[in-house]
This record gives sequence, C-alpha cells and structure tokens, in this order.
Amino acid sequence: MVSQDLSWVGLEVGDYKIDQKLGEGIFSSVYRGVHLKTAQQKAFKVAKPQDLVSKRQAKDCLSTRAIAQITGGTMDVLPDAAKLLRTQHAQLSMVSQSGWIKVDRLVDQPGLTYYEMELVEGETLRQLMIRQSITVDKTIEIARSLDKLSKSESLRYHGDIKPENILVTKSGITIIDPGYFGRLDLVNGSNLPNCAITTVAYYPALEPDDLLAFGLMLWEVVLGIQPTAKTSFSQESDLSRIGGNLLEMVRLQEMVGKYFLSNILNVPLPSSVHPGIGADLENLLLKSIRLKVNMSGQIDLDPGFRSFGAIAGALAALRLKGTEQFLAK
Repeated sequence: MVSQDLSWVGLEVGDYKIDQKLGEGIFSSVYRGVHLKTAQQKAFKVAKPQDLVSKRQAKDCLSTRAIAQITGGTMDVLPDAAKLLRTQHAQLSMVSQSGWIKVDRLVDQPGLTYYEMELVEGETLRQLMIRQSITVDKTIEIARSLDKLSKSESLRYHGDIKPENILVTKSGITIIDPGYFGRLDLVNGSNLPNCAITTVAYYPALEPDDLLAFGLMLWEVVLGIQPTAKTSFSQESDLSRIGGNLLEMVRLQEMVGKYFLSNILNVPLPSSVHPGIGADLENLLLKSIRLKVNMSGQIDLDPGFRSFGAIAGALAALRLKGTEQFLAK
C-alpha cells in the first residue's frame, strides 16, 4: 500500500515502478512510472496530504492559488487537495481532442488519491523561454492549439493558461493542468459557491478568460516581463498617460472594492521596454490584453481579440512581414 505522504520514488504501484519525480505543485506531485514487464512509461499525479498544502505556499504570485470571491473582495481559501484531483480528473476525462493531456484511471481511497496519465516527453514553455528566444511560429502553433481546444464541446476553457502549463514536444503542443471555477470544497467540510483554482497573474479578474491569460503570457514571451506586475491604485499612478475609458472602468471597479484591475494603469508601452520593437508588434501586444494607444497617445481600452484564431492570424501576418524571432530570452 503506497501513501501520499512520502516520496513515491522506488515504490511499485500496480504493474509500475516509480523511478522519478517529475514535478511538484501546491496541491499535488507528479511521478514517472515504468511498467515492470513492457517498460511502458506513465505519469502518476498524487494529491498532497493536507498538512503540506499550506496557505504560505499558495500565496506565491506565480503559482496556482485557491481564491474565493466574496462580497467586497476576495480571500485565499484552503481546498481539499484530494477533491481537487478528482475534479481535475473529471475535467480531463471529458476531453477527447488531441492537444490535452490524456488521463487514465483514478484511484481514490482514504488517505490516497491519484490518477494515471500519459507521459508526454518535452519541456514547458517556461523552460523553453529560459533557454532561448521563442519564435513567432511557435506562438502561432500555441495559439492554434488553444483555438482548437476552445471549440471543444466538453471543456471550452482551460482556466490556468501559463507557460508552466504548456508542454512543447516534438509532435506539437500539449496543454496540462486545467484550472477550476465554481463551487469549491474546503478542508473544514464546507464549500463556497464562487471560487477559482487558477494563477491570478494571468487571470486577474478570477474568471475563465483564456484569451486574456494568453495575452499576458505573450508579453512574457516577447518582452520578458509581466505587464501588470507593478501594484498601485489609480490615485498613485501617472494618469496623464491613461485614456478616459480605461480610467473610468478602473475607478468604477475600485469604488466597489475591486482592485484586481488597478495594476493595468501601470502597463508600459512595449516600445518603452524595448525601443527596437516595431509598431505592428507593439499594437498586437496591447490588443492582446485589450488595450490600444488612442488618438491622444494615451493607453486606453480596446475590444481585443475575439478568438485564438484571430490571435493566430495576427501573429501570422507579423510573420509574413519578416518577424521570425521575439526579443526576450
């Protein structure tokens, strides 16, 4: 009998021997298993015991967090890790399209919850970004993969698009670790109706908005920065550079105690981050997070892209004009 409160490396799970830990998140760990007879490899995702799922870990701004939307704001909550894994397995089991990670059986016993899934050989987009500049063709491939997945009848959004959840393989793009929006079971036996399991750096409004998450990720890919990293409220920002529609939208949110969009007032022009950036790429980056430069030269609201197909098309047009590589590494 294996236990989820210790390392699985060296253990036998069914017909598989666990030989390597592949990764670890806030709520779970992932291991590689090798079949004892066929040498086939499989991944095992194991829920962490609750005493290891701490609020301190969950407040890392680049990590997945469990957040409840409450009257007048939000608060961090502590979910039941085993129930989260069951929810994620159910989400992934609904999807048949290629491009999503494929899951196998779920084992759910007292003190032990895990599921088996295919082992995909590759590296995350984050790992690739650290190692080299990302090509425009690669971002087009990612956008097209997300466009196909967004049209899925069973699961129309991912909920936690970020570089860590996009695997780049020899055969294409694979999306892993979907987030969650809805009623959440907590460790004390209660539940809350409006919760998010997601990464707030990419989902600042705590809504299933994969298009905005892709746009925020694209800024990192191109410029190496998160556009909304600086924190302040409207009265602390240089408002001379902000258009009226954007300022009104943010102030209306602040009046009702919602400050999750205030950081957008500090978004820099991409050309101020990298003077060599062209106008076409600058406009694309702004539009990807629903912004533009208005007639007065201020940053203002824009409808943005309506689909991943539209984003892929804009990136393809940029590629046709001769842009092959992005700037950041």
